[in-house]
Amino acid sequence: MGAKRSVVLIAVTVVLSGCVRGWIYTDTVEPYCTDMRRTELPPKASSSGIKSVTIPRIPGARTEWDSNAIGDAAKAGGIEELHFCDRKLFSLIGGLWKRDTIVVYGK
Repeated sequence: MGAKRSVVLIAVTVVLSGCVRGWIYTDTVEPYCTDMRRTELPPKASSSGIKSVTIPRIPGARTEWDSNAIGDAAKAGGIEELHFCDRKLFSLIGGLWKRDTIVVYGK
């Protein structure tokens, strides 16, 4: 009975591991702008992101700094014509440390 339970537990872990964001470590990149008609690879890329620290079990104990606005990222990189953008999310220990970044591409 113990071997059968182990096989089921391993199978469930393998199936769910790709479907849920990690609790200990998350590092993903996903499209933020979805209008990609006639999209070409631009020569420039720039990014801007929000960083945050959260203290668990204390309501409201969270601080954020910086900006992840598309305009701020484009301005920082000298981009005047925006082609597309991505969102990068990096998180440790259930969001205790989190960085949410917008990467813009353009000319």
